Amino acid sequence: MPKKIILIRHAETEHTLKGIIQGWLDVPLNKAGLKQAEKLAHRLKDEAVDVIYSSDLKRAYQTAKPLAKIKQLKPIRTKKIREWHMGTWTGKTWKVINKEYSHVFDEVGNIKDLTWKGHQGESINELIKRLKSFLNHLFKKHRNQTVVIFTHAGTKRRILDLLKVLPMKEGRRFENTAVTILKKIGKGKYAIQLLGDISHLEE
Repeated sequence: MPKKIILIRHAETEHTLKGIIQGWLDVPLNKAGLKQAEKLAHRLKDEAVDVIYSSDLKRAYQTAKPLAKIKQLKPIRTKKIREWHMGTWTGKTWKVINKEYSHVFDEVGNIKDLTWKGHQGESINELIKRLKSFLNHLFKKHRNQTVVIFTHAGTKRRILDLLKVLPMKEGRRFENTAVTILKKIGKGKYAIQLLGDISHLEE
């Protein structure tokens, strides 16, 4: 398993700015997002990075490119760390969804039934299955390496839950380019070294 995992949410898009659900929509970064990606790369330039993974969607890959250029690495793009596929919710706002589908959420905004597919997208179980497949690959392929992962808010939360470092029930919200660093502390175990930090955007 990797000795260090750096999890990063993608930078800003016009959709994130307006609170629109993107899911599998392939939305590019806006001008502010491109600047955020550059600031993020500068912030991580002194990290000893062995490999970079990115969701195959533009907003994640564009966020990864500046750091990859500094590190002279080619990001490995994969569908396995795409955002949760939200079906008919795509293109709507969370405000609308929370109102129309309040019956499917618990008190912290998580889907209660992990098999539910009423939005014609992925069930939570299907999302978990592909993320577990990615993590299994990571653990076998990158032993004692530092891995940077560019992904999405929903998948980032779910990964932290699967690694047993931050339960979904805590309802943590991650801003654009938020950096979370996990350090290996034992066999199959990680500890949070840094959580959702965006101090690089304040520079």
